[in-house]
Amino acid sequence: MSVMLLDHERVGNLIEGICQLSHMWNCRSFLDGTNSGKLFSSDVTKFVRKLYQANLDTWNKRYEESDTIPNILRATGEPFDKYQTLKTLQCLHYNIELEYVPAAKKLVDQLDIMINEITNIIVNDMPEYKTAEWG
Repeated sequence: MSVMLLDHERVGNLIEGICQLSHMWNCRSFLDGTNSGKLFSSDVTKFVRKLYQANLDTWNKRYEESDTIPNILRATGEPFDKYQTLKTLQCLHYNIELEYVPAAKKLVDQLDIMINEITNIIVNDMPEYKTAEWG
């Protein structure tokens, strides 16, 4: 599989997009992975930075490169909407290969939880879902 290196210039947009989906953080299994049991923007920033680092580590090992991520994360004031947030997280998931970065297993497990939660948010907001019968 080929690996794509994600654009680190958009990290701030992703962090802000995740933070805007604050009602998703009722997910106990993701919160258990944070130090406080609550989600703060600092937790999101650390999580996203680790994702981008795992993506970069996959890239570097796969293609024998030595790229680095700048240590600056910019606040953008332009958060991704829930659709772009989901798509970017799915792209990160696809471009982190545990074959090259086995230490990222727990991180990828947390990413799976986040992707599932955002998917549920999107589906639950759909009018077709709201009017569908239960059972």
